[in-house]
Amino acid sequence: MRKTVALVGPIAGRLTELLRDADVVSEGRLASSGRVATYEGTTSLLLLTTPEARARVSEELAAIARFLAVDPHARVIALRTACREANQRAGCELDTVRAELSVRATARGVELTVDLVADLVPTANVAPSHA
Repeated sequence: MRKTVALVGPIAGRLTELLRDADVVSEGRLASSGRVATYEGTTSLLLLTTPEARARVSEELAAIARFLAVDPHARVIALRTACREANQRAGCELDTVRAELSVRATARGVELTVDLVADLVPTANVAPSHA
């Protein structure tokens, strides 16, 4: 089966600024599936969250969300942010990472959400618990 993917080139400065200024919210937990310890969590990057920022681009929020959904640089930045958050919460190094990213325009701004499951590098002190 062939998959068609549309990608766009970023407006580097503005994109970097939006993502740098994002509010980051994460939640997750350590779990164990068989002999492998994993981290399961969600990280959301909220862009354009101030009323002033939304007012400047209110009619463009959906377009910005569509743009970010297909921009490979935005996807990489969101994934790196989610991995950094997961690593910090898990308290150990991540191994294999599986992630899904969604982007949507909301009343609060543009939200990039990364749902992540990562195997953890085996260490003696990793035990399933809530992070």
